[in-house]
Amino acid sequence: MLFFTEREIIIPIIERFSVMGMIFTMIISSVAGYIGWWIGEFFGFATALVLSSITSIVGYWYGMKWNREYFS
Repeated sequence: MLFFTEREIIIPIIERFSVMGMIFTMIISSVAGYIGWWIGEFFGFATALVLSSITSIVGYWYGMKWNREYFS
């Protein structure tokens, strides 16, 4: 549920710091997925897809870990 004020949108359930942490985590996950795709592309499309998925999950896990360690 969103509440609109004159200057900003307030999301009552999600805190500002958790939103920034999720953005950081998704950036790390995307970079890891791109690296996995780049490596897997040398072996074919299916390998690139699988490797990209695996490295995205690993990147998400590390992004959450780094977010907890360094930004919380």
